[in-house]
Amino acid sequence: ILAKVFSRGALEAYLTRLQDVVKSEIAKWCAETGSVDVYTAAKSLTFRIAVRVLLGLRLEEQQIASLSKTFEQLMNNLFSLPIDTPISGLRKGIRAREILHSAMEKIIEEKLKKQQTSDYCDAFDYMLSSAKEDDYELTMQELK
Repeated sequence: ILAKVFSRGALEAYLTRLQDVVKSEIAKWCAETGSVDVYTAAKSLTFRIAVRVLLGLRLEEQQIASLSKTFEQLMNNLFSLPIDTPISGLRKGIRAREILHSAMEKIIEEKLKKQQTSDYCDAFDYMLSSAKEDDYELTMQELK
């Protein structure tokens, strides 16, 4: 299934969206007065590329910021001590994962309703079409 997602044709299809995201982010960096925190800017760029190119989503700035912050919280607590208390890293990571899974489920359901039949645009669409070709139905858990 993933072979089609990262095939030459698919990667070429992603290029236009990738360029759009990069141009937009660089324009924001250029518009800032003062210096740019490269680490933070690169993380933001990477997350935006994933959202736009892999999932094909056009989210509002507020949604991207919220999901990015939640994703960062998940990553920061990925390797925390296995102590489950309300303020522990483990609990923060679990909470962040639940928020992301909930958001992803809504996004996936919307994309499935709008699914295009022949024109593949993003990695998610390629994955769905590849699974259909193999007569395999992906579960919601696999899609998340």
